[in-house]
Amino acid sequence: MCLRGGQFYFRRRVPHDIREHMGRAEIWRSLRTDSLKCAVRRFPLIVSQVEAEIEGVRAQAGLVVDPMLLAAVGAAAPMVPHMPVLRMASSVPPEQPVVSSEPPLLTFGEVYDRYINDPTRSWSVRTRDSYETCPIENRILAKRRSAVNDRRGSS
Repeated sequence: MCLRGGQFYFRRRVPHDIREHMGRAEIWRSLRTDSLKCAVRRFPLIVSQVEAEIEGVRAQAGLVVDPMLLAAVGAAAPMVPHMPVLRMASSVPPEQPVVSSEPPLLTFGEVYDRYINDPTRSWSVRTRDSYETCPIENRILAKRRSAVNDRRGSS
């Protein structure tokens, strides 16, 4: 990871065996942030996309590839528009998603509310103030709580 022009970048040398096929010696990807904390969070995604791109080029060149890395090529497609998305043929049919008609037992807001109000945790004054001074979110959470409670009571 490098800081260049106020922005963080990921830099990776292209392996020697595919430099001719890629037409360059290095790959640079912007992490699109000037925050180190944000760059560290984005770093693994960019690394996986670049590794998938490299594996895709290896596959196109007829070289040995790692199927696990090649499976992630679809994730790299938005970052690499010039490269076709490669899919591995599978003999196993994809599983059908399970769709439940019942609403989830807890919403994310309810879980967060319980987490903040957990008596075994101690929050800083700043965290507690931030949570309590968010009136729009609190109103939305209250509406969701009452709707969920109404649904549970009528069941």
